[in-house]
Amino acid sequence: TVRRLAQDKIKPRAREIDTTSAYPQDIFDEFRRADLLGLCIPEQYGGSGAGILGLTLAIEEVTKYSNVLGLMLLLTRLPTGPIMIAGTEEQKQRYLPGIANGTTRASFCLSEPGAGSDVAGMQTRATPDPDVEGGYVLNGVKVWISGGMQADWFTVFAKTGDPSSRHHSDITGFIVDAT
Repeated sequence: TVRRLAQDKIKPRAREIDTTSAYPQDIFDEFRRADLLGLCIPEQYGGSGAGILGLTLAIEEVTKYSNVLGLMLLLTRLPTGPIMIAGTEEQKQRYLPGIANGTTRASFCLSEPGAGSDVAGMQTRATPDPDVEGGYVLNGVKVWISGGMQADWFTVFAKTGDPSSRHHSDITGFIVDAT
C-alpha cells in the first residue's frame, strides 16, 4: 500500500530528501514499481484510472513525510491534465502511457516572474512559425518548473491572442519535447 511504502521508504529519508537538491531516483523507482505513477491516467492509456481522488489519497500519504515526494506524484497529473482534457487522441497515446509506466517524465510550465499565479498576466507569447506548418515559436520566461531537469516533455502555456488581453481564451497550452 501507499501508506506502507511511505512509512518504510520515505519516512527514513524524508529529512534528507526535503533538505537537499539531489533527485531521489530510488523513490521514483519505488513509485513506478508500486504503480503509483499512473493513478490519474485512464486505463486505456496504461494508467490505473483511479482519477484525481486516488492520486490525492496517495499524495496525502506521501506528504505526511515529504512534500518534495508528494510533488513528484503531482507531476503525473499537472502536465497530463491538459492533454487528458483537450489533447488529441494521438497526443494522449503518445504522452500518457510513458507517464503511467514511468518511462517518461513531464513538467508543467505556467508561472512567470511578473505574473506568478496570475495566469492572465502571463507575458509568454506563441506566434505561428513561418518555417514549420502548424508550428509555433514560444517566447517568454517561466519559473518554478518542478521536475524540469528530469522532464522528457513540458506542458507550456502561452498567449496566442492579444498580448494585453486578460481573457483566458487567449491562452493556449503547448506540448514541448525536451529534445
